[in-house]
Amino acid sequence: MAGVVKELTEASAQIGSIVDAITNIADQTNLLALNAAIEAARAGEQGRGFAVVAEEVRKLAEQSAAAAREIQGIIARVQAETARAGEAMERGLKEVGQGVTLVKSVDELFGRIIADVKGLTDRVQEMARQIGEVSQAVQNIAGTTEESTAATQELASSTEALNRMAGELQGLVERFRV
Repeated sequence: MAGVVKELTEASAQIGSIVDAITNIADQTNLLALNAAIEAARAGEQGRGFAVVAEEVRKLAEQSAAAAREIQGIIARVQAETARAGEAMERGLKEVGQGVTLVKSVDELFGRIIADVKGLTDRVQEMARQIGEVSQAVQNIAGTTEESTAATQELASSTEALNRMAGELQGLVERFRV
């Protein structure tokens, strides 16, 4: 697109040069027609036909000059619009560049978010593993507690039995003392 704008600008400048040349030719032709009219007037009756031709040449020169001015106006508008198109394109390119920068920033941000989420996932998995270990340890403690309770009950039963036996032995020992 930038190439097209540049080519339009160059073509407009070339057309402007051609129009300048046409304007110069029209001015010179007009001057020649004026000189021819003067010479025809000097020639009197014999120059009348030449005066008509000189007048027609002058009219053509004026028409050429008017057309050249009109073309210059069109070229000026084309150049102005080409410049505006170039400026709009530059703004568009700048905005596209800003958009690309923004997309890169968002991409980097998402990359960091993904890394943070992965890190969080890893930590949650580690916590779940540790909770599993704690749960296993609690189950082991519960099992040990049950075993201790059973052993304590067995010890209490044995202590009761020993107390009975001690009472019986005491009774027997007292019998023998008498």
